[in-house]
Parts: sequence; C-alpha cells; structure tokens
Amino acid sequence: DTPSLPPATAVLSGPGARDGVSHDAAPAGGRIDGRSVPDTAAMDGAAVYRVSRAAQLKILLHAARFPFAAVDGVLIGSAEGGEIAVTDAIPFSHSVVLAPALETGMALVGAYCESDQTPKGSRIVGWYHAPASSKADGIAKPVVQIANTIRTKNEDIGACLITLNGSKLSDPTATGLEVLVRKSSGSWAAAPSASFEGEGVSQEFTELLSKKVEQRIDDLESWLEDTSLDWRNAALLA
Repeated sequence: DTPSLPPATAVLSGPGARDGVSHDAAPAGGRIDGRSVPDTAAMDGAAVYRVSRAAQLKILLHAARFPFAAVDGVLIGSAEGGEIAVTDAIPFSHSVVLAPALETGMALVGAYCESDQTPKGSRIVGWYHAPASSKADGIAKPVVQIANTIRTKNEDIGACLITLNGSKLSDPTATGLEVLVRKSSGSWAAAPSASFEGEGVSQEFTELLSKKVEQRIDDLESWLEDTSLDWRNAALLA
C-alpha cells in the first residue's frame, strides 16, 4: 500500500513554506532563496553522482505524459562516501506547484524512503524539472527555490537538480538529461562528476513510447485527485 503521511510532519517548513510556488512566478510573501542555503565547502558539488536507468526513464516518461506542461519530481537514492546514487524518480506535478501540496508530497516521499518498500538508507537526494518548452532558457526561479530548499534540508549531502533539455531528444544517443549542483557561490551548474547508468536508455525510451507506457505514469498531483493511482509507479518498468 501507499505509505501514509506521518502526523505533524513538515518536511519543507521554514521561510515561505505556506506560500504558493509556481513555475511562472516567485511566491508572494516569504521567500525561499539562495540565502537560505549554507555557504560551506560541503555544498560545492564535489560528490560523484550516478543516475539509474529507472530514474532516467521515469523522468522522460513523465515529461512525455504531459508534453505541453512543465513537470517536476523528487529524486530518491542513497549517499555514501562522497557518492550520490539517484536510484528512482518520483513524479510530483504537471502544473503549478503550491507549497502546501509540496509539503504534503515531500512528507509522503520521505515516509516512502523510510519504509520497507525501498532499499535501506534511501532518502531524498534532489529534484528534477522538465520545462514546458524545449526552447526554455535557464532554470525557472521557483524550481531553483525548491532545489535550494531540498539542499538546505539535506546539508550532509550535495542534493542535486536534474534538468531535461527536450531539444536533445532528437539525438537517438542522448536523453537530454543533465545533473546540476549548487556551487558555494550560490549558482547551479553542471556537476563535475556525473554518470547515467545503462546503455541504450534513449532507444528504450523510444520503444516505451511506441507501447504508450507514458500514459500509465502517475504523479503525486494526480494522486491527490484520485488516491487509487500509484505515484510510486512501482510496476511501470516491470
């Protein structure tokens, strides 16, 4: 069963936690920005990042499910010895991300990581974003705000942000995915050391599209409207 929300859990509390966060505008009132992130040597993106085949495919399928919308999700995995493994991607939304829904969703994902449904040591390790347009320039400010907040809540690791450049999907050898890390200067840039596991992921994605598998992926936004859906997408790639 889908893990239930722990009582009185506020995974994303703090400045602006109750303000609306959208893809198009910064939240009114309190804000979550770069100043909320400690400027320490541990935050400079020095870790090694590995992104699993499953995480890659779920990000791509989520974007394909809503081709005219920006989509976002949570990255889960493990962190050990300077290496961060992104083992799975949890689709979160396909429209405006409101902070109350964000707080609830992150608490659910946190509970899922702590359950026996995920490998021991699983935790939230980042966020992913695919813009509505392949011509989008830069990262939307609200996306950066969410990524900054996740990094603040995970100070012991270098939580990452994965973005999708849709214009690169025309290349059969590329997925268009890129791992970004927050530098101590406050900016987000390509991770110095990142790898995407599995050969032929782009080809596998194309084959899944031919089978319309993207129509079966569910995100937390959809789950909030219909709790019979599985936001974990546990059987999607089985």
